[in-house]
Amino acid sequence: APGFEIVDAPDERRVYLLNIAGPHSWRVIYTDGRPHPAGAALKPSFFGHWVGRWEGDSLVIDTVGFNEKQWLAGSYPTTDQLHLIERISRPNLKTLIYEATIDDPKVFTRPWKITIPNTRVKPSADDEPWESACHEGERSADLMLQDTK
Repeated sequence: APGFEIVDAPDERRVYLLNIAGPHSWRVIYTDGRPHPAGAALKPSFFGHWVGRWEGDSLVIDTVGFNEKQWLAGSYPTTDQLHLIERISRPNLKTLIYEATIDDPKVFTRPWKITIPNTRVKPSADDEPWESACHEGERSADLMLQDTK
């Protein structure tokens, strides 16, 4: 199944996280040192407001400004107090380590952390991203992909 793609744009001082799976969403991580907006300037949203920084070869993403409509991993409720720190590191060419520290004092008694290793599926950096689309009424991917001669 398709996953995500990370595009570093150092000249723009941004990193783009492209979710090429189901929701086709993206995140723009500002790495120019800007702070999060304060007060009324912070507009709550499903994905929040992101700022990032590089710590060596690890991308650290600090996110606040969530609305109360986001459930982490589809199972854990969140509030407007959610503060998410994500760290993405690459210990070798085939592995990304995703770590997240979740802090939401309205829901959890203390911050907690999750670590997920991801294995690179693509055989080379020259591959194009996998394009995925939902097809209304699709019943069988095998039938969709068979030769139509």
